[in-house]
Parts: sequence; structure tokens; C-alpha cells
Amino acid sequence: MTGHHPDDASRPDYDDAELDELLATAMDGILAKLEAGFDPDTGLADIYARCAAAPAPSIPGHAPGPRSHLPAAGPAAATARAG
Repeated sequence: MTGHHPDDASRPDYDDAELDELLATAMDGILAKLEAGFDPDTGLADIYARCAAAPAPSIPGHAPGPRSHLPAAGPAAATARAG
């Protein structure tokens, strides 16, 4: 069911500011849960693995070349880049 149905008495009636606050609170809770379970090193390793496994994009009129522009992958490489 989509849309607003004024005849539906079971739905609360929010004004714009109340609805904005409700949505912001819900999103803050969702983001907090996602961030709590996120490991940056694992996330970076996944990104680099996906980049290495993905085929190089084809550009019309250009021959595919080596993928040497990709940084080294893995947590050790991330640590080396950081510092």
C-alpha cells in the first residue's frame, strides 16, 4: 500500500517537522547499527578484490591496457598507504 489515505484512522497524523524528525531518528539508528558492524580494513580488502576481479571497462577506440593504476590490495597495503 502506498500513498496517504486520510480515511485510514490507524495512521498517526504527522506534520512536516514531526515526520522529518521521525525519519531522521530512524535513519540515525539504522546508520549506527551499520557502522557498529563495519570493519574498515575488511571493507577496503573487499573493494580491492572486486576491482581486481572486475573486467577493465571498455573505451571505444582504445585497446585494453594493464591495470597497473590499481593500488595494492589488502590490509597491509592499506596500512602502508595510511602511513
